[in-house]
Amino acid sequence: MSTFNLNTLSAPYANTDNVNAGLPDQFDVYNFKVTADTTFNFAMTPASGNADLYLYQIINGLSVGIGTSTNGGVSTDNINTILGPGDYALSVSPLYGDINYTLNITPTPIPVIPPYLDYSADGIGNAYGLGALAVGGSISNSALPENKLSLVKPGLLSGSTDSHDAYSFTLAESSTVTINLKSGANSNVDLGLYDVGNNRLGGSSLVTGTDTFVAKLNAGTYWVDANLISTTNSDGIADYDLSLSAVKNTPPATTYTVTNDTATPFTLANAFNTDSGDIK
Repeated sequence: MSTFNLNTLSAPYANTDNVNAGLPDQFDVYNFKVTADTTFNFAMTPASGNADLYLYQIINGLSVGIGTSTNGGVSTDNINTILGPGDYALSVSPLYGDINYTLNITPTPIPVIPPYLDYSADGIGNAYGLGALAVGGSISNSALPENKLSLVKPGLLSGSTDSHDAYSFTLAESSTVTINLKSGANSNVDLGLYDVGNNRLGGSSLVTGTDTFVAKLNAGTYWVDANLISTTNSDGIADYDLSLSAVKNTPPATTYTVTNDTATPFTLANAFNTDSGDIK
């Protein structure tokens, strides 16, 4: 394994190196810092075999996954994302073979483009990383870089409109997660929850009020979708408030069948793992 310390990364970077799936230390890791909100394109092309690309944010010394690309064979792996100030690591991971690869990193400083700056779009590849959601912790609306959706075109990741904002988060352990999304005035914004493979796990689609979704999730990375359905605001812009919280999963409580305030023999026998015929 080779480790490359790129320090503050604000200019294009290119490198050619080798990884080998048969070696104990088989990964190449590129550590770098970001000092201002920046759009990044990470592109890695293997000459043979198959290698994948993984992007991490370093939070309190821990590596939190915020992006992946796992194209097969010699296809180029790409990660396109926006990174805020912080410490990050990019890993080139071989799946099989002795692989020569070329890595190109292209950072682009973010200009402010009216009517507002859009930091995310639909899908895990375009999600804004909120980092780790700890058991007993929460992520409030103030952690979002912006909380607007629009029927007109803002800057950066949106297309002809900005109908989706995506936010990824990571759980270190199995947790029950509660997500609340409140639409702004005169607007309808729906809530969706997806796994890292962009599979929908559920959501809420209230026309008014606060959309709430509660899910028991295993450790891993997930993303939340704020989806603009409609707005009657004259500027075509809808605001929303989003918050997430997590508590530890607990096993279901044991229940007993009760008749006339007395547990039935069958239920009581099960409770003590005893043949019901032995209960008198």
